[in-house]
Amino acid sequence: MQSLQPEGIRTQTSSDQLSNEEINSLLLHAHKRVVQLQNQLEKLQKEQNKQIQAALEEQRNQNLKFIKEHDSSLHQLHRKEFELELEKHLEEQNMKFQEELKKELSRQAAAHNNHLAQMLRIQQDELNSLYEKRLLIENEKTRSSFFSMVSDSLGRLMGIEKSLNSRANLELQASNAKQLWLAVQNLSQIIQTKAEELDEPGNLVSIKSNFDKIQQSAPNNEFIKTILATVSAHALSNGVWSEPDLKNRFQRLRDVCNKVALIDDRGGSLFKYFISYLQSFVIIHPKVDKSKLDERSGDLKLDESLSTFSILDYAEYYLESGNLEYALRLMQQLKGEPKRLARDWIKDACLLLEIKQACNLLNAYISSVYIGTNLK
Repeated sequence: MQSLQPEGIRTQTSSDQLSNEEINSLLLHAHKRVVQLQNQLEKLQKEQNKQIQAALEEQRNQNLKFIKEHDSSLHQLHRKEFELELEKHLEEQNMKFQEELKKELSRQAAAHNNHLAQMLRIQQDELNSLYEKRLLIENEKTRSSFFSMVSDSLGRLMGIEKSLNSRANLELQASNAKQLWLAVQNLSQIIQTKAEELDEPGNLVSIKSNFDKIQQSAPNNEFIKTILATVSAHALSNGVWSEPDLKNRFQRLRDVCNKVALIDDRGGSLFKYFISYLQSFVIIHPKVDKSKLDERSGDLKLDESLSTFSILDYAEYYLESGNLEYALRLMQQLKGEPKRLARDWIKDACLLLEIKQACNLLNAYISSVYIGTNLK
């Protein structure tokens, strides 16, 4: 044990037993010796690694030098091998193409022969069909010429019969047209006459009996039935305002509308009604400005700039001119309280206008019947 201890710390006793201090010093010495040996081993490994890296680098440089010297020869060798393989591949492909071409040509030749045989059969069938069609056409021509002769004879007979029937119908229509004309003229006269002159109990004139006479004059005429169907059932049952009575009623309506001209759709206060009432007395109604009328038709160019007073003035002008339709269009342009007040007058004017338009259509129909009868 003394031989293992370092010099300077060897024990002076000759006893076989070691003290704790000696054991600790011995372990410390052993640990230091192990660390020293590990450091020496690491140094040796680093030197060996450096030598190995130097040897590898030298070998790598020698390999690169060798590759550079022999690269061109290797490239040429690989190129020759590639060309040989390419020629071999092209030759094989050429042989395959030749074989496939021969097979395709043989298939096309067989298909061409089959197509020719099929076309010959089709042409034969077409020639047979054409021959049969021509034969049928000739037979049909013969039959059609015969039937045309018969149909011409029948047509002439039917034309004569139809002409006689139409002539009889025209004479009957002319006879009915006279009665129809009298009934239409009577209806037109009624709507142009005041109710008090006709001894009517109210303000409305009755037109139901006149419509019944018109229907009896042409009971089976669909055109006249269609015209009469356009007239409102309310007008037939209750009667309508005549045109003179409607004009007189318009004068009263105009005065009332002028007094509420400032009242719009939202209504107004009592003060606003008073201002509108005063305005109706200070407004001067000039003559109708005919520069705003269309030169050809005489109709007014309607726009949003027309005031209530202008609308009423122009409506009165057209009423006096006998143009109820345009007067009605103007009254429909009213707004606010005047529009509400004129609602009943507009409704009654529409009913009267329906009657007038029906009379005009009936007169046109009667004129066409007279013209057709005289021409034929």
